[in-house]
Amino acid sequence: MVGEARTDQETTTAQRLAPQAGLVIGAGAFFAVASPFGAVTYLPELARFGYWVALLLIAFVAARCIDWALDRVRVAPSRMSLALLRSLIAAPPVWFTILGVQTFIARPVPGHFLPELLGCVWTVCIALFAVAALVERRAPASIAIAPPLRDATPAPSPPEPPSGLQAHLPLKLRGAEIQALSAEDHYVRVHTDRGEHLILMRLSDAIATLPPDAGVRIHRSWWVAVRAVQHVERENRGARVALKTGAVARASRAGLSELRRLGFL
Repeated sequence: MVGEARTDQETTTAQRLAPQAGLVIGAGAFFAVASPFGAVTYLPELARFGYWVALLLIAFVAARCIDWALDRVRVAPSRMSLALLRSLIAAPPVWFTILGVQTFIARPVPGHFLPELLGCVWTVCIALFAVAALVERRAPASIAIAPPLRDATPAPSPPEPPSGLQAHLPLKLRGAEIQALSAEDHYVRVHTDRGEHLILMRLSDAIATLPPDAGVRIHRSWWVAVRAVQHVERENRGARVALKTGAVARASRAGLSELRRLGFL
């Protein structure tokens, strides 16, 4: 089970990094030809391509630090806010790398040009991570296939691997009862009877993995399981839906008709 989960995680990570690798190569080729700000025009085109790819890789490695920190504190900023945070973290190491390259293979950058150079680097980083935020997509987790048994003695059947939304949850929450889903920018918070978890997925895609009769979408940002509803309280044009987990969901006017159809109103 642990080995299969690790395989799923590694495969999913590789699939998520693939668009970023393509962006690094494509942007490196573009910068090598365009030579923005007149950078390293004294190098041949192939060397310029390697130079820009190296700088872009440094930027993405630095940006992974802020991604890791946000994941640890369970904060999910909007796409453009995330692009801004990534650029703030990535710009300084890229700037220092440029200074080192210029010092060793050309001539040192004049002191009066250093702030302007940092501004140019930051501008490029903002544009780069804004494009990266638009192309990033969550790849579906793959399922490891066990090799065929060589022993003629029948072995006990292994447990079925998780499927649907359960496959995106950490091991401690797999098999838990999913009681609600709430959208937070381009993330979905999965509310279960054992806790919560934030995954990078659209709410509509997450709902599509669940049985149609398991629950109902009561708001553009909320889906609730029928069994998880504790009570419903009317509020203005909508309603407050209290769940067994203690969370409170909001129901829109369209969601009221669904709740009424299910007998909660």
